[in-house]
Amino acid sequence: MEPIEPVAGRPLRFPPGRVAVRLEERHRLPYRRLYQRYGTLIDGLPVLKDSAFDGREVKLTQGQLDALNRGFASLSEPPALHTGAVYEAQHDAKTRLFKRLQYLS
Repeated sequence: MEPIEPVAGRPLRFPPGRVAVRLEERHRLPYRRLYQRYGTLIDGLPVLKDSAFDGREVKLTQGQLDALNRGFASLSEPPALHTGAVYEAQHDAKTRLFKRLQYLS
């Protein structure tokens, strides 16, 4: 997958602490891939509707924008090669998720 350039935000005067970003159709599929990894609660990704990807401004916190850019950057990295069981990658992802959830509780 081709790398996605970081999304830039414009600081807003109201509400304070928010930034306005414009997400386009090319951001929809990578966002869905991130959302499928349960990254919204753990990594701080924003929960976006389909209408957020039509070029209108979306208001996010700076933390949500940073998490979104980190997520997009992680999608462009090559996947690690797994040798072993068919479900090894799924098991590794679940283990990482459980460890993060244990840390949060």
